[in-house]
Amino acid sequence: MIGRGRSRHSLIGVDATGRAVTAVQLQGEPGSWRLSAATSYQRADPEAMLSGEELRAITDVLDRQGFHRHEVAISMPADRLLSDLLDLPPARGEVSMHQLARMEVARTHRCAPNGLELSVWPLPRSGRAAADSTSVMVHACRHADSEAWLAPWDDAGLEVVVLDAPGAAIARALTPVTGADDAIVAALQIDWTACHLVVMHCGVVVYERNIADGELRTLHQTLMERLSLEADVANFALFDVGFGKDAADAPRNWPGLTDARGILATHFMHVLDEVRAALSYAQHQYPHATPERFHLLGRGATIPGLQEPVASTLEIATALAAPADLVDCPPGLLGVAADPSLTLALGLAQATEDQS
Repeated sequence: MIGRGRSRHSLIGVDATGRAVTAVQLQGEPGSWRLSAATSYQRADPEAMLSGEELRAITDVLDRQGFHRHEVAISMPADRLLSDLLDLPPARGEVSMHQLARMEVARTHRCAPNGLELSVWPLPRSGRAAADSTSVMVHACRHADSEAWLAPWDDAGLEVVVLDAPGAAIARALTPVTGADDAIVAALQIDWTACHLVVMHCGVVVYERNIADGELRTLHQTLMERLSLEADVANFALFDVGFGKDAADAPRNWPGLTDARGILATHFMHVLDEVRAALSYAQHQYPHATPERFHLLGRGATIPGLQEPVASTLEIATALAAPADLVDCPPGLLGVAADPSLTLALGLAQATEDQS
């Protein structure tokens, strides 16, 4: 039971790393979760660092929206996370796999070994791995980064029980649609400040990276600069027009339609090139497996018509993944639960205290 055994409510999963704040809480237990509360709203200044004042406002929203307690699970911003795939030699004597990984990450990123928060897990065995090595995935962040990120949460009266990596939370949320079979399944979280790719095999994250310049902020800025658009018109081009064929408010004779869609197509071609490279790597590592499913998450997943060019380019079944697709939802929450922007918060809510 989550939440120190005091109720059947989960931790509150809160994602405040982008343009919006999203929060999810569940009721029940792993394997039979039911959505208890969910909310999403735009930040007043998405470019500003989170402050104690803003987080106190978040606390007020959670109280008004029916969330229980103030124990939360949050993720590190993707751009502060160090993710590595390592082939480690056998642990010897008192030197553990965790210690070997810590030393290798510190060497690669040129920081002190004791200055890192670290999470390590072994990957499914690959036929291409050396017999005397262990392949592991590592999530790490520098203490200075994690402490700076955590400080305002404590000041706002929110107890951070779990500090998670976005890929781990995404994989946890998607468990009902990935399972533990041999398929290679990928997910792309497209948000204002990050475009985060996660590749899973046998239910385990085997590859993860933040795709540079794939985030919505860069695309929005490109639309404004190249087409001389105001911010609200760029928003319209993104979230009302997109690649949709029947956007009611986007007449075919809108002068910027063709140019806007060309910019979107170029942006996502860059992103999908990175996705294809990652899927190719995963298939090389696990030649008996094939990429079978691709999931779109985050605010960018709501761009009209995006699924079709993604599925066509990757030649893989593509679907949005929202909380309503992943956990039981009461009728009153089905509307907000259909938003794929809340899926990361859903995975955070499913974290347990031993993952902190």
